[in-house]
Amino acid sequence: MKAESITAAGALEALHGSGLVQGWAYAPDHPRAAAKVYVFLDGRPLGVAEATHSREDHLDLGIGHGNVGFAFKLPPVALKHLRIGGVLKLCLDAEGHYDLKNSPVSIDEQIFEILQRGMQQARLVRLTGSLDGFIPTQGVYGWAWDPEYPDDVVHVYLFDEQGWLGEVRADQFRQDVMDAGFGNGQYGFSATLENTPSLSRIHNGSSIRACFDREGRAELGNSPLTLTLASAEPWEWKVLTRNLPIAPESFTLDHAIVTPARAASESHRERFGPVALLGGVYSSEGRLDIRASLNRTYGVCQYAPTTLTENPTDRIDEACIYGGVLNPHFGHFVTESLARARHFMEHPQAPIIYTCMYPNLRLEGASRAYLKDIFKLLGIPLERLRIIQSVTEIRELLIPQVGLRHWDHVDVHHVRFLEDRIASHPGICLSSESNKKVYLSRSRLTPPTVGPAILGEELFQRYLAMEGFTVIHPQELNIVRQIEAIASAEFLVGFIGSAFHSLLLTPQKPGHVIYLERQKHSNFDHFSPMVQEL
Repeated sequence: MKAESITAAGALEALHGSGLVQGWAYAPDHPRAAAKVYVFLDGRPLGVAEATHSREDHLDLGIGHGNVGFAFKLPPVALKHLRIGGVLKLCLDAEGHYDLKNSPVSIDEQIFEILQRGMQQARLVRLTGSLDGFIPTQGVYGWAWDPEYPDDVVHVYLFDEQGWLGEVRADQFRQDVMDAGFGNGQYGFSATLENTPSLSRIHNGSSIRACFDREGRAELGNSPLTLTLASAEPWEWKVLTRNLPIAPESFTLDHAIVTPARAASESHRERFGPVALLGGVYSSEGRLDIRASLNRTYGVCQYAPTTLTENPTDRIDEACIYGGVLNPHFGHFVTESLARARHFMEHPQAPIIYTCMYPNLRLEGASRAYLKDIFKLLGIPLERLRIIQSVTEIRELLIPQVGLRHWDHVDVHHVRFLEDRIASHPGICLSSESNKKVYLSRSRLTPPTVGPAILGEELFQRYLAMEGFTVIHPQELNIVRQIEAIASAEFLVGFIGSAFHSLLLTPQKPGHVIYLERQKHSNFDHFSPMVQEL
């Protein structure tokens, strides 16, 4: 139909917040045909509506056969790009020359606000998603998507009984979501302590809501989620141990309560991460003081309930100093059990409190003679040591700052203390010349307690011997002879292991330390800078 031949009438009667446009149109020259209404926004065609709806009011007026009403829903893409000052036109021709009555409409602030509210309401209705659950070691997770705009990222708003928790983006890939038929699956979200710090306040019984809007009116499927004790305990542990300083400052607890150490089970590791042992130090109110717990490169590895669950059965009515965990494994003993040793000498009369996973450990035993020998070299009488085997209240407990963390922190004052104490001991004989080449052999260690054997090590050490190396087997030497052998070396070579920890005790360091990896993916990424620091 050409524009100049138009003989039709009509009017734009309503523009609803949902984006629905209504009105009527009639072509007298074609009384049985439905008039067409062409819709434009800012000059761009949006679509065509046919006037086929029954309008009895117009039939009573003698306008056509009564089916002259039309309705047109502005497409979401048009609503999405709507702007104040935009122009909506409804015309009787495809070229946009013949406007209906009340057309064009200028989008002012009031109309824009009404359409925005309607668009948001329609969006909330069509959005879909699910609050899938809570992983204690991570956080809240789920998915959300907009079927109308599958490439747009949906924002999810989280609340608990106290109110606002935070906002996360649903932009992570979820294979299960894609397999279920939801677009490309790039609609997952996870709220962690890193992106939602307020999650640190949730606890057993907390009710978490996930919503599509900031006001919290439109919830995702499976929302709210209530935390159970099984989930809350590991989460509270994660919150407690995060951002802990490598070496917390020294502090004192009055009427401290110390629980004995014992080995962690596989179930503890599954729930609380890489924990190696249980036990801890509590305040007089029965709250765990995490600053006293054993801490390694990957975090706190000593778990204890945040609230004391047992009453003390013993009491020490003295001012004591905390040594930590007494670990008879040579490497961990040197790096962790002695980490507070410098402070022992600042309080020479105070009993030294240790916990130990091995209740039958005897420091005088032949198999662990180096424990007694090292304490003797440092001038620490064994009589000062108190190994806690039951829940014990201590009148006053000083928890000193550690001088070393396994394996990413070393305090030079701690190392100098160890060196000076041992260098001054009359039983140590340090050579005035350090020109030997020494190889620390593991070939006579008995697997599997010390890890897998090194294939071909005996052949390797025979070759080194031909090159002038002295091959020593540290476990066959007492600690004094080990220190003297290492101190005499200009070149010290060996596979990574506890024997290298003797460097901490050696006043005279080798000029060159060459350590070899025992496995393809080593856990000793921090070892090199630590050796350089020494």
